Amino acid sequence: MIDKLFLIRHGRPAMPEGVMIGSRSDPDLSPVGEEEARELRSLLGRLGALELPCVSSPARRCLRTAELAGLTPLVVEDLRELDLGLWDGLSKDQVMMGWPELFAQRGRDLEGVRPPMGESFADLAERMRGAFRKLDGTFDGGLVVVGHRGASWALTCALTRLPLGLYGVIEHRHCGVHVLRREGKGFRLAAANLSPYLVA
Repeated sequence: MIDKLFLIRHGRPAMPEGVMIGSRSDPDLSPVGEEEARELRSLLGRLGALELPCVSSPARRCLRTAELAGLTPLVVEDLRELDLGLWDGLSKDQVMMGWPELFAQRGRDLEGVRPPMGESFADLAERMRGAFRKLDGTFDGGLVVVGHRGASWALTCALTRLPLGLYGVIEHRHCGVHVLRREGKGFRLAAANLSPYLVA
């Protein structure tokens, strides 16, 4: 049974700023992202996470982050990012122009509204619950998860019962680390967005 989770967001990807990146895009890390991942290693050492088992999304940006941070992950397909469907790889301006009503609806109901041919956050949370059930039956103690902002938030909400609609309120920077601790039948968000640049 898992009693502690370290949820790591991948380093900055080699994609233009403002582009929506979901599970269908598979960029590698940018040079800045690679440096972020290298810096992450020292933080994980201080947290006692480097020696723990590690799982990762199959995305290249996650696997490269794990490698540069000194981790050896097991790939778990269900840890992939939210499927943005036809919006993946587009800028927000392009999405607003192409699907103005649906984009506005999603702004009001992030949990329930799906992009065309994509997933809602409720869909993602259900996928992450299923992934965690399998992991919880496989690992004991602490586990490091290298993944994505959306997927990590959905997993956090699934385990802590925080509302999915608060997405973005709790920041999760590139190579930031959320720490979840088991308490009773659920988990508590013990620390959010830990970073080698924010932790001395």
